[in-house]
Amino acid sequence: MKLCLGTVQFGMRYGIQNAGQPNVEDCMRILDYAVHHGVDYLDTAAAYGTAEEVVGEAIRRKIVPREKVHICSKLTSELPGAAGVEECERILLADVQKSLRRLSTDYLDACLLHRAEYAYRPDALEALAKLRRRGIIRHSGVSVYEPSEAQACLDSPWVDMMQVPSSIFDQRMQRAEIFRQVSQRTDFAVHVRSAFVQGLLLMRPGDVPEEIANGGARLAVQRLHDLCMAHGVTRMQVAIQFLKHLKGVSHLVFGVDNLEQLQQYIDEFNKDVAPPSLIHEIQRKFENLEPSIYLPNAWH
Repeated sequence: MKLCLGTVQFGMRYGIQNAGQPNVEDCMRILDYAVHHGVDYLDTAAAYGTAEEVVGEAIRRKIVPREKVHICSKLTSELPGAAGVEECERILLADVQKSLRRLSTDYLDACLLHRAEYAYRPDALEALAKLRRRGIIRHSGVSVYEPSEAQACLDSPWVDMMQVPSSIFDQRMQRAEIFRQVSQRTDFAVHVRSAFVQGLLLMRPGDVPEEIANGGARLAVQRLHDLCMAHGVTRMQVAIQFLKHLKGVSHLVFGVDNLEQLQQYIDEFNKDVAPPSLIHEIQRKFENLEPSIYLPNAWH
């Protein structure tokens, strides 16, 4: 597993533990440090405010060496229900070209549909795959939320990549054996996001917002905190190590608000401080949490 730097914070405020959107020059420093410390993939999206433009600026300044760094962007295209493959391809091509202009590049290493319901749209998936065959994008698929959507991607002949959520609190993909299936294939890539559940996993128990605390989030955070204290590790360390043990995952997508966060994340990623026995214990203790604890769309 490698690291993929998510750029949503570069274009908008994001997460319940957001420390503030970095300015453009801070983003340049973050990107420069990342690419010089082993980060070989950037994740962005048309929906992330000005994030694509910020990455494009880094490419123009040669802070991000395009030939050495992979870029994944996601489309929020509106595809009519009865569009058909040709109409979908026309719409998707127009949206990809807009992203390419913002990113100052002439191809995407990966392009994902940002609406999970498109995992069930063969016409949309085939249309995106046709752009792959034309060389405009290198890999195509969907950013999904549910195991059923991930399974639809795995079953599709038009998909060779997807992005899924997974964390200590959110083990749905493991229970559905999504990662096991991917580990048995050589033609499919998976990126994992939401390792910290938008920062919830790292918050002090008393700082968990009231609107989700009563749904069990504060208790779950407290239990994880106590377990980590007992074993002499931090929650960031076990959150990262927990995902590093997954089979079949190529990249872990993470976002930062500042350079110090990035440095800490990379340092922690390169350590192996949590023994397998602790990882297994954590898996057992948190494998059946209520979705309202870890699904941000259920918080409001």
